[in-house]
Amino acid sequence: MQEMTESTSAVYAGLFPGSDGDPPSMKDVVVKSKRLKTYHWAARERKGLIVLAHGFGEHLGRYFHVANFFVKQGYEVCGMDHLAHGLSEGFRAAYGRLELEALQSCWSQFILEEVISMEGPHYVFCHSTGGMVTLLALNKGLAKQWEKLKGVVYSAPLIKSRSPLAGPILCCPGLADCCLSCGLCCCGTRCLLPGITAGQLSNYKALEEATRKDSLYFGWKANLSTVKTLADGTLLALQQLKQPNYPFLVMVSTKDQLVDPASAKALFEQAASSTKSFETDAFSSSQHELFNEEDWQKPLQMALQFLRSLET
Repeated sequence: MQEMTESTSAVYAGLFPGSDGDPPSMKDVVVKSKRLKTYHWAARERKGLIVLAHGFGEHLGRYFHVANFFVKQGYEVCGMDHLAHGLSEGFRAAYGRLELEALQSCWSQFILEEVISMEGPHYVFCHSTGGMVTLLALNKGLAKQWEKLKGVVYSAPLIKSRSPLAGPILCCPGLADCCLSCGLCCCGTRCLLPGITAGQLSNYKALEEATRKDSLYFGWKANLSTVKTLADGTLLALQQLKQPNYPFLVMVSTKDQLVDPASAKALFEQAASSTKSFETDAFSSSQHELFNEEDWQKPLQMALQFLRSLET
């Protein structure tokens, strides 16, 4: 494994014109006895705070253009690398061990210990697995504790994934338990399965080339413990679609091969929220990472419009 650097965001430099900005301040925090890398972008004209939650196999070093977009609109931005991701504890690329409870609880405690005391209003911009984690954490009680939370933007949330990464386990949820319990896969971290393939993240070829140079990105492969975690999480989320009662926006492409667009729409249709929105037509030519296409500002402008609608 390549030696980790403080940030691999440099490999993405120049891909998103107009996204330049000050680098974030970064620090380690200990949450649930785990060391997590956190990021913070200050805003000169503060309208609120946006918490970023990234997807599987990546890290917030891929979100500098997203953060800088919102900073230029007057929002403070923060976030963390999920457990076993990026510069946080447990990173071993595709061989890292990932457990649903730890993934969810670390993010919740990060919010409670590091975010909740910051000046409001607060919003979340979450993508894919980050969307699944956000949904489950808010449903588990975080929403009631987070009084400053005013809205969530779900970008291609991982609900009932039908990707190669989770497909076999979704067909037989007991398969991973059986394999893990028999000990054949050394706690599930050595048995690697196909993950994301070429063209599934984005149509933007330069983005994929940069991602392949990113020593902290590992979504191309997944071990059995990771597959089980994603499968368990997405199936649990599917059972909780009626619970959200906070304002939210869901954005997803009909061409997305890594999540189920129909289940993302089901979240919009079933949730108890009185203020909610769903958008897919605008992304008919996009893939999974809507904000990593050449027209990267389109989903961010849509998210901004939604956030501004909640300010009054």
